[in-house]
Amino acid sequence: MRRDRSARPRCVFDVVLLASCLIDHPLPATRVAFARAARRHLTEGGRLLLQRPDPRWPNDVQPGPAGSIGAIAVSVEAVCRTTAPMTMTLRYDLADAVWRQSFAVVPLDEEEIESLPGAQGFARFEWIGSRRPWSSSVATAVAPVLGA
Repeated sequence: MRRDRSARPRCVFDVVLLASCLIDHPLPATRVAFARAARRHLTEGGRLLLQRPDPRWPNDVQPGPAGSIGAIAVSVEAVCRTTAPMTMTLRYDLADAVWRQSFAVVPLDEEEIESLPGAQGFARFEWIGSRRPWSSSVATAVAPVLGA
């Protein structure tokens, strides 16, 4: 059964969080889908909180230790900038446990994020923090055109 994407979801919220730098997904259609899904799940006047990586980080990051999250040691195992999109593998170590996260990213600047077709239905984006990793925007009455 095909779901009617034009229908409002059963659950709408005053705040939707699009974190983990998902907006930098390598596929443009996926970035648009994330923004449109966020708008569909927001009440009119609700707020989108969006996180992106520090725009300088993908260009500056090098293999090696990258710090820690509590007791978890984080390191960059691999970075490949010779292909588009850029790919990277992070390694997390905790005692005898190891977890690797490999991903691709297309770093976007503020204008690219704000001009995504899925960003229709949002007011002006307000960028937060000295490196501006977070943005906040209020959902307007005009929701994005689905399927466009």
